Amino acid sequence: MKLYRAQDHHYGNPGRFQLVRCSSCGLASIDPLPSEEELSSYYPPSYYAHSSFDVPSRSRQLLNKLLLSDITTKDPQFPKPGRMLDVGCGTGIFLYQMQQKGWKVQGVEPDPAAVEIGRQHGIEMFCGTLEQADFPAASFDYVRLNHSFEHIRDPIPVLCEIRRILRPDGKLFIAVPDFASTTARWFGEYWWFLGLPVHVFQYSSKTLPALLNRYGFEVERIHHNSHFGPLLGSLQILLNRRRDGIRSTGLLTDFGGFRVLGNWAATIIDLIGTGHALEVTAKPRPI
Repeated sequence: MKLYRAQDHHYGNPGRFQLVRCSSCGLASIDPLPSEEELSSYYPPSYYAHSSFDVPSRSRQLLNKLLLSDITTKDPQFPKPGRMLDVGCGTGIFLYQMQQKGWKVQGVEPDPAAVEIGRQHGIEMFCGTLEQADFPAASFDYVRLNHSFEHIRDPIPVLCEIRRILRPDGKLFIAVPDFASTTARWFGEYWWFLGLPVHVFQYSSKTLPALLNRYGFEVERIHHNSHFGPLLGSLQILLNRRRDGIRSTGLLTDFGGFRVLGNWAATIIDLIGTGHALEVTAKPRPI
């Protein structure tokens, strides 16, 4: 089922990209799927996750909590540090923080510039795909994909590989935009989190758990953890829709006061169960 043809509002890639929904499983994706080479070419050199190593200070973390504007991920808890893998880890900021807590960390990232930055900060990172890394079976206590799963062109082999390398009592954490969210329905092709063409698939609180269940996982927790972007950013894109190039920046997204208000609004949307950022924790299902 064809949904709409949308432009790239974030990075200025030319043309429009067709979004379709599978009539049997409900999963939405770009059609046709880009090749790996095409997908790689869509990312600009300045792509945020590939070019910065900005570890938030304690004072900034405290200020965000005081302002009720803490948008950090709600990762699963573990009784003690173990061995973790972050897939699509960017420059490895989260791995660096976990390493400080005693975890043995590794990352997988396809962008060479991001990998180099991470390695300069002492993070062990593999440049390539998860399948190419070929980690030993049952070698990780925790595997994490934070807003990287929707970028993956073929998610099924990735889930099968994660199932193989996770220990039987390990945890999998996936955070993605929720295509069934309130803001996705409100803004349609102008939704900030749509992210075409770098977001190849659009998941929801129904389609992602169904996919995990089909490929060997048991979902333990589903919750929303949203922030200002999909609300303020979508409004900004709508205001800038007649502008050429990048449409996702402007006063609504750049002004700190608006961001705080947007985070408060996002928290309310989360509380009523229609938030725009989905976080799912799962464990391997016994074979």
